[in-house]
Amino acid sequence: MRAFACRGHGISLLPSNYCEDQIASGDLVRVLPEWSPPTVFVHLVYPTRRFLPSKLQVCLEELKRWKSRAGRRFDDRARD
Repeated sequence: MRAFACRGHGISLLPSNYCEDQIASGDLVRVLPEWSPPTVFVHLVYPTRRFLPSKLQVCLEELKRWKSRAGRRFDDRARD
């Protein structure tokens, strides 16, 4: 989607941290700077923290890094 938008093929909704370089270079332009999309809630459900598969551990760590880059609090408390 980013590549198509950079080529002038339309408008795209992209995460700003995904296209900072293109915005800085002028390849992409914010067309509605005062608008923001609705909040997205992500819920991960897994049976226990004991013996988490390594792929799930990697996924959880990447989500934590993404949330910290986005400047939002990430609530990783286990739920019963």
